[in-house]
Amino acid sequence: MKKLLLILMALVISVAMISCTNTNDVQDPTNNNQQQTDNLEGDKNQNEVPDTSNDEQTTSMDLKEMLTQVVTGITPEELVVDTAEVNDEMFPGFFFVDAPASEYEAYVSMPMIGSIAHQVAIVRVSDNTDTAALASEMEANLDPRKWICAEAEKTAVVTKDNVILVVMSTADVVDAAVEKFNAL
Repeated sequence: MKKLLLILMALVISVAMISCTNTNDVQDPTNNNQQQTDNLEGDKNQNEVPDTSNDEQTTSMDLKEMLTQVVTGITPEELVVDTAEVNDEMFPGFFFVDAPASEYEAYVSMPMIGSIAHQVAIVRVSDNTDTAALASEMEANLDPRKWICAEAEKTAVVTKDNVILVVMSTADVVDAAVEKFNAL
């Protein structure tokens, strides 16, 4: 009986370890851990300089629609994502700072299941909030390893008027999201 229990426990542990493998390694077997670490360190604190020519448009656009426009066509095919409104309790989990004392509106697009390193979050703060300072604080606290078994390959915190975009995913997804956000 004890042997059967030990075999069952070993099987459960093996399944748990297999389910926590990094999806980036599966997709690209030529990657090695040092290369991923070097890429992450080089890209972690990248703050893109936004094009502010369309700032007036961002203040009048519906925030959920903005997020939809940013993620459409860039979400990896293997992910089933959902969009959710972010409240005060959830705010630190997606933006890495406490919710602003002033009024804000925030949404996130994230995988519905699993520990896949991917999120696209957007927040619009009130006009009396120092957007640049808040974005800098978010960037300083960003944790690309917030998922249990995975790490975001690249991150970006981008501001445009009073809207902040926080993206953590693969490099191509982050680059595409920032490009689409800046084009709004």
